[in-house]
Amino acid sequence: MRETAFFFDMTACTGCHACEMACKDAHDLPPAVSYRTVRGFETGTYPTPGVFYYAGGCNHCENAPCIAACGSGAIRNDENGAVLIDAERCIGCGKCLKACPFGAIAFDREQKKAGKCDLCANLLADGEPPVCVAACPNRCLDFGPVEELERKYGPGLTRELPLFGETPCTPSRLVKPKPIAFAPDAREKRW
Repeated sequence: MRETAFFFDMTACTGCHACEMACKDAHDLPPAVSYRTVRGFETGTYPTPGVFYYAGGCNHCENAPCIAACGSGAIRNDENGAVLIDAERCIGCGKCLKACPFGAIAFDREQKKAGKCDLCANLLADGEPPVCVAACPNRCLDFGPVEELERKYGPGLTRELPLFGETPCTPSRLVKPKPIAFAPDAREKRW
């Protein structure tokens, strides 16, 4: 795992979309484009139904399949391990969108370009957290060195979630999951 990662506390997320809206605002994204998306899931049936949320964006994977899928060389790792898209080199083919198992790459139909989380590099350079982290009212999101996150949030963290299936990507994220997120009948809910 990379030295830095996103942390997401699934047990505290209420699906408020504050992280998503802050990201859209910071990157001046049009309505149909989002670099961080809050998804709701249901499991169980009456009298024991359950619901949980996942607020996800690019996981800046160690073995990012989007890099290999990009024929124009527009996607690369920077010196800090972040997976970045060079909009000037992007030809809008969409291969990276299909390659990402997390659905973390967005396509701007107007610009005909792919885009995704850039870790708010401008904020990180100033010692500030990514805007999604700062916007979360329940403090469900965090970002930092893996060892610090593990120490701060304790045991029981995972990088993999069954709702995404098995991936060879090694995502740079730590999740404190709700136990129901591992239910075999969990399904995405479209509200």
